[in-house]
Amino acid sequence: MWTPELIGDAVKKYAVIIFGRGSYENPFDGHTKRALEVLIAYGIPFELIDITKDETILNALVQYSGWSLPQVFINGRLIGGSDALLELHENGELSLLLRNIKTN
Repeated sequence: MWTPELIGDAVKKYAVIIFGRGSYENPFDGHTKRALEVLIAYGIPFELIDITKDETILNALVQYSGWSLPQVFINGRLIGGSDALLELHENGELSLLLRNIKTN
C-alpha cells in the first residue's frame, strides 16, 4: 500500500522519477508518452512508476504533491507534467537540471 511517505521515499531514492500510466514500452496516455520521450532523448537513467499497477498510488501521489499525471521529479523537486517538462526542454533548462542530477 502506497502512502505519501512512500512516495517521498521513492522521490528521494531516484534522481529522476516519473509517476505515470503504463510502461516504458507501452505508455497508456499521450502525456506519459511525451514525458518518457523527452527523458529518453537525454539518455539518462530514470525510474517509471506505473500508477495502474496499484490503486493506492494515485491517492498517495495527490496527497504528496497535489499534481495531475504524469508527475516528474528531478532531484526531489516536482518539475510538473509533460507540458512543463517539454517547456524546460525547449528553453534549455532541462539540460541544465539533468546535468546536475545526483547519482544513485
